[in-house]
Amino acid sequence: MRRTISTRHLPTICLPVAGLLMLIYHAVGRSAGMPFMLTLDDSYIHLTLARNLAETGVLGLNPGEGGGGSSSAAWTFLLTLFYKFGAKLDVTAWGMSAVFGLLSGWAAGRLARVVLEGWYAWAAGLAMAMSGMMIANALTGMETTAALFFFLVALERSVSGSPVAAALLFAVGSLFRPELALGFLPLAWQAWRQPIDDTMQRKLQGGAIFIGLPLVAAAGVLLLVWVSNGFPSTFAGRQWLAGMPQHPLQEFGLYLAAVGNGLQQYLVRISSFIGPAHGFGLIWGTIVLLLSAWGLWRLWIKGNGYRTIIGLSILPTLFFLLFLPTTGQMGRYHLISWMLLPLTTVLGIREASSFKHSTTVKRVLPWAALFLAAGYIPQAIRWGGWHHDTAHHLATVHLSMAHTVKGHVEPDDPVAAFDIGLLSWQSGCRVIDLGGLTGGDMVEAMYERRVAERLVKRNVPYIILPEMWQGDPQRFQFAERLGLSTADLQPLERRELD
Repeated sequence: MRRTISTRHLPTICLPVAGLLMLIYHAVGRSAGMPFMLTLDDSYIHLTLARNLAETGVLGLNPGEGGGGSSSAAWTFLLTLFYKFGAKLDVTAWGMSAVFGLLSGWAAGRLARVVLEGWYAWAAGLAMAMSGMMIANALTGMETTAALFFFLVALERSVSGSPVAAALLFAVGSLFRPELALGFLPLAWQAWRQPIDDTMQRKLQGGAIFIGLPLVAAAGVLLLVWVSNGFPSTFAGRQWLAGMPQHPLQEFGLYLAAVGNGLQQYLVRISSFIGPAHGFGLIWGTIVLLLSAWGLWRLWIKGNGYRTIIGLSILPTLFFLLFLPTTGQMGRYHLISWMLLPLTTVLGIREASSFKHSTTVKRVLPWAALFLAAGYIPQAIRWGGWHHDTAHHLATVHLSMAHTVKGHVEPDDPVAAFDIGLLSWQSGCRVIDLGGLTGGDMVEAMYERRVAERLVKRNVPYIILPEMWQGDPQRFQFAERLGLSTADLQPLERRELD
């Protein structure tokens, strides 16, 4: 009899594996002598919103001003609550995202042992727990790992045959990231396909859970950001940054080019950010995608509970490719679906190994699995380097911008900028976000390349942009995209960057 290795302790092992990588990443960053920093500028937007909400009762980027709605209602309100009790917000946000990162490692182990068995489960679970992308996001102070945790646990409950619990988890998770409401779609399909053998009252109750909770949660998030005028203008600002045209249907060629660029970014991430990069990364990524596709197809055959994984591997990716074709900083827009790559790849390997009449497949498969494992391990080191580099970038560029504004601009004078998180958190000045967080008119001005004219009309005397290295041929590329004349740009202060 063939013995199968136990997976009972897999989740327990995955948690400290993720924790050890977090400690290493954090220690490397601090050993470089940098101050304690969250590694995404957007993290400081949440901190500023929470502080202003706690102090003024108004959700906005500037104290007492509405606007700047949060796309993560639960995260912002949790930070507000902690601030009310005297917590230091940046440390609190970092701790929250790190804790949810640890829990995501644990949840990855649970999901792997439900979908797979034996060594296959161990390989998939440990690979997910070692995801450098997840570890780096866990140290940003953002809500990404909170959404990831609820996503993984909801999938595990769905595969285990508890669709009601899965729906509840997706509902809670959608308060952290609205796209988790997409979990409703495969669950609704799963409920519709189940045999009807219950009373009408139970069916109505089940329908209310399946349909009502995720939609109510998502509607609450959207209502919050719409009322606060932070959405969809900030979404449009992100689209401008990603190269999307203002009117996609009227400029369909530009729209297709932006989507194509987003797809290219997605494939580069798989081959270079998750795989070993360069030519080997291309081969590695191709094998991973083929095996994942085969694994997803086998999940489809298994039945409804497993089809939830298929839906949530595809739907969020399609949403961002079609409406916001960029991977986002730290790849956070696609982290949820990318976390499933090790699982579906290992599943594809297992299913391919079951071919009884193909000796070639059986002979090649162990070498392919070894190649994939060897190509995957370096990503943990590479993401540690990127974690350090992003912290260094914020400490030298964004923090310098905030100090420059604080030293040269009067508190009552508004300042326009694009990356406004750390600037708002540190400078104490009124900030106008070019990306639309403080009003959608600036996004329109960016598309029209009339930013300077719009700022003059709004009596905004300053616009601050990070200056590139003087020898960089793209030194003023961002300013030129905004329609600003480089001859009119004057440096407020020059700082030497390490």
